[in-house]
Amino acid sequence: MRIGLWLAAALLVLSAGCAKPGPSDQAIARADYAVKQAREAGADQGSGALMRSAEEKLARARALYADKEYEEAERLASQVAVEAELADAITRNKIAKSHLKDAEKVLEELREEAERRRRF
Repeated sequence: MRIGLWLAAALLVLSAGCAKPGPSDQAIARADYAVKQAREAGADQGSGALMRSAEEKLARARALYADKEYEEAERLASQVAVEAELADAITRNKIAKSHLKDAEKVLEELREEAERRRRF
């Protein structure tokens, strides 16, 4: 009878310890992917401070994960993903505005050229 109780207690302790092994690597992988995407969009230049923050937090999330601080690592990785996605969006918005400005300039030049041709 005592062996059965010890065995049940041991299984309970083992199963409690294995209930949640921490965040899946997906949270950190998602954050890493978001940082890479933002970097490829030029966010290092377009949103430098936000990217530095995201990269620092990603390094801390990895360290926390290595130290088995899974919940904090997952929380931080989620912040990283949001910051990197925001930096990406800000950068892409700046690029789009720049392209729009260029297109407006070309359009104005075409209008001026058309006006000159109408006069002659």
